[in-house]
This record gives sequence, structure tokens and C-alpha cells, in this order.
Amino acid sequence: MAPRKKDKGRAAARKQKRAGKDVLRELYKLCPEAGGEAGVKEDGKEMFIRSAKVFSLPESIGTLDGLQILNLSECPQLLELPDTIGGLKALTSLDLSGCESITALPNAIGELGALTELDLERCTSLNSLPDSIGKLGALTKLDLSACSSLTTLPATIGGLGALTMLELSECASLTKLPGAIGELKALKELNLYGCSSLAELPDSIGKLGALTMLNLARCSSLTKLPVTIGELGALTGLILAKCSSLAALPNAIGELGALTLLNLAACSCLTALPAAIGKLSALAEVCLLSCSSLTALPDSIGELGALEVLDLRGCSSLIGLPESIGRLDALEHLLMKGCSSLVALPDAIGELTELTSLSLSECSSLAALPAAIGGLGISELDLSNCSSLTSLPDSIGRMNLTLTLHDCTSLVALPDTVVDATNVEICGWHKTTFLEADRGQPEEDYKELRKLLEECEGKGINSDAQRLKLRRLRRRVCDACGRQGTLKEERFPVCWCGARRYCNEACQLVDWDRGHSATCASGYTFPQEKLDTLQELGTLRENLKSAPKDKIDGLRDLMFSHYPPPADRPR
Repeated sequence: MAPRKKDKGRAAARKQKRAGKDVLRELYKLCPEAGGEAGVKEDGKEMFIRSAKVFSLPESIGTLDGLQILNLSECPQLLELPDTIGGLKALTSLDLSGCESITALPNAIGELGALTELDLERCTSLNSLPDSIGKLGALTKLDLSACSSLTTLPATIGGLGALTMLELSECASLTKLPGAIGELKALKELNLYGCSSLAELPDSIGKLGALTMLNLARCSSLTKLPVTIGELGALTGLILAKCSSLAALPNAIGELGALTLLNLAACSCLTALPAAIGKLSALAEVCLLSCSSLTALPDSIGELGALEVLDLRGCSSLIGLPESIGRLDALEHLLMKGCSSLVALPDAIGELTELTSLSLSECSSLAALPAAIGGLGISELDLSNCSSLTSLPDSIGRMNLTLTLHDCTSLVALPDTVVDATNVEICGWHKTTFLEADRGQPEEDYKELRKLLEECEGKGINSDAQRLKLRRLRRRVCDACGRQGTLKEERFPVCWCGARRYCNEACQLVDWDRGHSATCASGYTFPQEKLDTLQELGTLRENLKSAPKDKIDGLRDLMFSHYPPPADRPR
């Protein structure tokens, strides 16, 4: 009876597995100290070798015509692949990640007609790819990330017609891309993150009609984008974060009709956005975080009807927002923390009916808010460290929110509509926040502060620091004229009785004439018998020339230590 197909398949699988094990035995003969891990699984279709002491592979590896997956990751001493590697006609995945000693790939790599994934991540000694790489017609993913010695790509790269992902992140020595890059008609993702030596992109980049994501973050030498960037009709994400040499965007950026994400964070040389940005009808998120040279936004920003997130945090040179900001009907998040040059917000801010979060903390130049802000539906408004803010509009009292006012040191008072509103929770502010700042305020402010602290004292809610400050303020009140001294003055002198303080000698004389002469307790500091003893000691010291004066003085000092003047006692 003829063998069934199932039995033939099993027999073939066993044969492949035995062949794989034979190759591994040859490997250990070739590298007797290899150690690590190695094995064959999945009926001989997958082989893995992980060893720090594998230097080369046996030529016989090319006989494994059924092998589909070859994993050689983390073989840091592997120097090269044998030319026989091209015999792996069924191979679909080749993983060489972490093979730090490989300097080149053999030309035979181009014979792997079934290969769909080639992982060369962290092959840090690899300085070039063979021209034959372009023959890998089935390749969909090529990972060259962190190949820090790679300086260029071969022009034959354009032959990878099935390639959908090209990973080149952290290729710090890569200076340019070949024009043939534009022939990758199936490419959807191009990651050039951290290619710090890349100064420009080829014009042919615009031919990548299927490209949806272009990541150029940390390309610190990139000074401009080609005009052809506008031809990327399928592009949904453009990431340019930390492109610190990029000074401007081309007007062609407005032609990216499918773009939903534009990330320009920390583009420190970017001074303005082109007016054409308003044409990006699908744009949902714009990140301008820490664009420290950006001074203004174009009026056309208001035409971004789909925009949901506008991140302007840390834009320290931004002076204001255009009135057109009010036309952003879909805007949900407006983040402006750390916009230290922002002086005011436009009235149109109140037209952002979909806004749910507004961050204005650390806007240290912001002096006021428009009344229109009361029309927003936000549940939280953080104004912490807005040190120039002197007032708030009454309209905030109509909002249902948590209002955070930490370190708003110029905010003297809140409107009654805000203080009395049960729907507004105020955090981090009290009248004393302004008055306690010790910023050289007039005496009236210190007088008001003392009254407020005395009210808190009566309610038992003073902190230790506030109790100390109240004590210092009380020591600077004149009991004759009522003047409240500032904390920068010395505390006022006190009468010997300890009951009255005066800001000067004239006030003391006036108070004495008003009646303090009749009530001053300085004559009763000592009990009468102690006063008699002091008088006797004084007489003795004067009349007895041979008396030990130091002993008499010591007795006097001892009495004074037991009965200190009232001025030195707690008042």
C-alpha cells in the first residue's frame, strides 16, 4: 500500500529536524565554547541560536531547504554569514538583532526569495548593505534601527516593491537617503527617529504614495523639508519632535489632506507656522510643546475644524493667541502651561464650546482673563504660578469647576461671585497668600494681614508659620498711634512694664501723659521685700570701701535673673 500524504509530511518533518540538529552539532564543533542556547523546533521549520561565543556558522546551514525562521539574535561575536545562506529558499524571517560584530552581509542574501522580515537591529558594526538586498521582492519589513555605523543605503533599495515598514531609528551616522527611496510604492511606515546626521530628505520622498507615518523626531541636523512633502496624500502622522535645526515648514505642508497628527515638540528654532497649515482639514492634534522661539500662531489656525488637541506648553515666547482660535469648534484640550510671555487671552476663547481642559499654570505674564472665559464648560482651571494675575472676572463664578490658584502672588482679591459660588471649589488661595509674600507691601497691607491672621487664630486654624508671623506683626504695633510697622522694621521698643509698645519716643511721651503713668506696672516688678534687699545691697556697696563689690554685684544679678523685667516676658 502506498504511504499516505500525512505520513509523508511527518517523515519530511522528522528529516528536516534531524538535518537541523546535524547543523547544530557542526556548529559546536566549529565553536566548541559556544554554550548559550540553541535548538530546532516546529518540525524543523525554526532554528534559534543565542550565544556570546558563536563566531561563525557552518556551511551546511544552507542545506536546510525547509527552514522558515532563523533566529540568531544576541550573538554579539558572530562575524559573518556564510554564502550558503542563500540556499534557504523557504526562509521567511531572519533575525540578526544584537549581532554587534557583523560588518557586512553576503551577496547571497539576495537569493532569499521568500524572506518577508529581516531584523538587523543593533548590528552596530554594519556599515553598508549589499546591492543584492534589492532582490528581496517579498520583503515587507526591514529593521535597521540602532545600526550606528550605517552611513548610507544602496540605490537598489528601491527594488523592495513589497516593503511596508522601513525602520532606521538611531542610525546616527546615516547622512542621506538615496533617491530610489521613492520607488517603495508599498511603504507605509518610515522611521528615521534619532538620525542625527541626516541633513535633508530627497525630493523623491513625495513619491511614497502609500506612506501613512513619517517619523523624523530627533533628526537634529535636518534644516528643512522638501516641497514634495505635500505629495504624501496618504500621510496621517508627521513627527518632527526635537528637530532642533528646523526653522520653518514649507507651505506645501497644507496639501497633506489626510494628516491627523503633527508633532513639532521642542523644535526650538521654529519661529512661525505657515498660513497654509489652515488647509489641514483632517488634523486632530498639533503638538508645539517647548517650541521656545514660536512667537505667534497664524490666523489660519482657526480653519482647523477637526482639531481636538492644541499643545502649546512651554512656548515661552508666545505672546498671544489669534481671535480665530474661537472657530476651533472641535477643540477639547488647550494646553498652555509655561507660556511665560503670554499677556492675555482673546475674548474668542469663550466660543470654544467643546473645550474640556484648559491649562494656564506658570503663565507668569498673564495679567487678566477675559470675561468670556465664563462661558466655557471646563471642570478644572489651573492658574498656579500666574504671578502677574491681579484679578479674575466675575463670570468665573458661573462655572462649575475646581479653581487652582497656588502662588498667584499678585492676586489681591477674588470677586464676590467667585467667593460666594457653591459650584466653584477654590484651591491654594487665601487673602494671606498675597499679603504674606513679603514683597515690600505698604503698611496697610500688613495691618490687613494681621487682622486676617487674628481671625484665623480665633477659629483655631492658623498654621505654625502663621502663628509666628502674627507674633512678629503684633510686636510692630504702636499702642499710642496704632501704626502697624512692616516686617522689614525692627520690632517696636516696649515699656519697662511690658504692657505697651511704641514706634518712637514721642508716642511714648504722649501715652504717658494720656494716663499710662498711672497704670504702668514697672514699680511693682519686684516684691517689696526684694526691693528692700536691693536697696540694702546698694547702700552696702557704696559705704564699705573694703567690701567685695563683685560678690555684691553677683547677688544683684541673681535677683534680677529670678525677677526679669516684664518687657522680656512673653507678651
